[in-house]
Amino acid sequence: MFMSRILAITGGSGYLAKSLMNYLNSREDRIFDEYITLDIRETEYPEGLPVTFYKVDVREDFSKILKDHSVTDVLHMAWILSPTHNRKMAYSVDIQGTKNVLKMVEKSDIEYLLHTSSTLAYDAHPDNPYPLKETDILRGNKGFHYSYHKMIAEEIISDFKLEHPDLAIGVVRPSAILSFELDNYVADILRCGWRTMFMMPYPNAETPIQFLHLFDAIQGFILILEKRLAGIYNLTPIKDVKLGDIPSILNERGIKLPLRLLKFMVAIQWMLRLSRAPPSYLDFVAYPFVAANDKLRNFGFTPQYSTREPILSVKYGDPQP
Repeated sequence: MFMSRILAITGGSGYLAKSLMNYLNSREDRIFDEYITLDIRETEYPEGLPVTFYKVDVREDFSKILKDHSVTDVLHMAWILSPTHNRKMAYSVDIQGTKNVLKMVEKSDIEYLLHTSSTLAYDAHPDNPYPLKETDILRGNKGFHYSYHKMIAEEIISDFKLEHPDLAIGVVRPSAILSFELDNYVADILRCGWRTMFMMPYPNAETPIQFLHLFDAIQGFILILEKRLAGIYNLTPIKDVKLGDIPSILNERGIKLPLRLLKFMVAIQWMLRLSRAPPSYLDFVAYPFVAANDKLRNFGFTPQYSTREPILSVKYGDPQP
């Protein structure tokens, strides 16, 4: 018997959420009949997309919306993505928002919840395993709210799982996503060669780093949602590149600077609101946190791109899938 599935997305006005819905809706075998997007920012959606938008803060009670639309699946993507000086606000949206989403799921007849985490939750350390697996410990980076809050959110969800063993809950950990049209601080750093790529922290030029192309990210999300995979899954590219190779990939030249010196320079820029990322972000450039995708590949995930293509895409445009 055919069962209708309706997907609600928190943070549904974001570029990744919109791209995901567009790909889902273009499939001949559509997984979802309708999309409900919840966000504080209104946006335009592609014509023909069966989507209903609600201007809702992720910290508000939206259980009635879920019930009224008979939502079956929830994708939690609402997050303060860009680094911010207002850490109190970021904590409220990221952590209190996640707690509220779990309450809404609990109050509604939801069959599946997928939480969007990140490989940044592992944190970057010289002694990290290579590659990191889903069973490796999350250490988070207290100086970088995105990393630290992702770790805390996963701890909250883990406790929630224990209290609700019958609810299917998935956690996806994508590596940093890049695309020509996707505007974020990582892409900005890669594009602005004269300010960033000429000055690179080099504790070790052999340090591996990985970026995920938007197309592969979408394919991974679709696979997890379609199969309603429970558990934790790294969503990462075919392979990584060495930190020292990035300038040459972008036809730039890198000046090797001690990490402490570069952190000091970026700290001043961050304090003066001249930098889009705090100095703590440099840890994720200097130290490894490359994650394996074997677990998701066992379910059919086949990434099309290595790290090299997404790096090139931010400057020269996206490759054709």
